[in-house]
Amino acid sequence: MTDKGLTPVILGSQYTFSPQLFDRAALDFPMRQYSWLTGVGVTSRDIYLVLETEDSQRTVLLSGVTRGVCMDFARGISVPFPDAEKHRLSSALPPEARCFPYIKVPESVPVESFSTTVKVRYEDVDFNQHSSHTKYTTFALECAALASATGYFSRIRGDIAFYRPLSLTCIHLGESFAGDNLNVSTWEAVDNAMLLRFLIKRQQQRTCYIQIEFDGNTIASKL
Repeated sequence: MTDKGLTPVILGSQYTFSPQLFDRAALDFPMRQYSWLTGVGVTSRDIYLVLETEDSQRTVLLSGVTRGVCMDFARGISVPFPDAEKHRLSSALPPEARCFPYIKVPESVPVESFSTTVKVRYEDVDFNQHSSHTKYTTFALECAALASATGYFSRIRGDIAFYRPLSLTCIHLGESFAGDNLNVSTWEAVDNAMLLRFLIKRQQQRTCYIQIEFDGNTIASKL
């Protein structure tokens, strides 16, 4: 693909975290990952994955689905995968396997949202020389930490690092580069104060939308 000037890019990801991930993953290695191709489009591919312990119990630590697209950055468009005809859906899919869901991205943030500015550093860009969805998530968590410190949230208090995430959804909408100033905004879902939404903009253009739901019943130890 690189010989043809094409680059695979993760457009979106959605993960669900199990309590065992926080209780066991840091101690009980090794782990095993399984993945299945669950969706095939002309320019996109959906991959469902499961991370579990390698013991006989096979405890699920994380599951999720990502959507990748084939990009031609010179033209700024997505294009068909060169080997599209070779891709087939995986056989023997687990019953819980799914394709990437449709997520409605808001055009703007609520008036009462909390906003901050984050400057993209050189260490924040990947080999494509732009911020990845992973870094956008880092920017969102930085915004959430600042919002929590000011008492903005109704239920989340103190250091947000001590709240365990239940799920994470990230939609990559545009590029940002080293030196860019990004506006990062967050707000609570109307029906769930533990579900935080984030919209990241560069020069008034949306670059990423993120949703993170936290567990309000379990606070990680500060020791």
